[in-house]
Amino acid sequence: MKDIIFRKYCIKDNKRLKEMMNYFYHSPAVFTDGSARIFSKNVKALTFNPSVRGYVVENNNIVMGYAIISKMYNTEFGKKVFYLEDLYIDEKYRNKGIGDQFISYIISKNKNLIFKLEVEDNNEQAIKLYSKKGFKEFPYKIMVK
Repeated sequence: MKDIIFRKYCIKDNKRLKEMMNYFYHSPAVFTDGSARIFSKNVKALTFNPSVRGYVVENNNIVMGYAIISKMYNTEFGKKVFYLEDLYIDEKYRNKGIGDQFISYIISKNKNLIFKLEVEDNNEQAIKLYSKKGFKEFPYKIMVK
């Protein structure tokens, strides 16, 4: 696809990000359903929380996808780790290599860091992409309270 831009999130993206979050969190790719309240908290965190970063992919001023990462220190690696919280490409733009390019962009902007992510077992397309980009499966289970 021509004229694709990858950039950091800005406030003008809020409405579109909330729309995409709604699709993403109501898809089989995510275990929880989310809510408008949570989506509002997420975009607020992008604006005011320095440990959360957002990125968007757009073409001709149309936002086609987004990613959210959160920074933390990880004792297992002894360094900062970026957790790839969300990576979403609108259905209309999938299977065009955009996700692959988007991950490369995000990693290039955050060099020398470890990236972690979660993926549903049945999301074979995402697992294939992440494996291609060098992500490896860990034998851990995620637990939450």
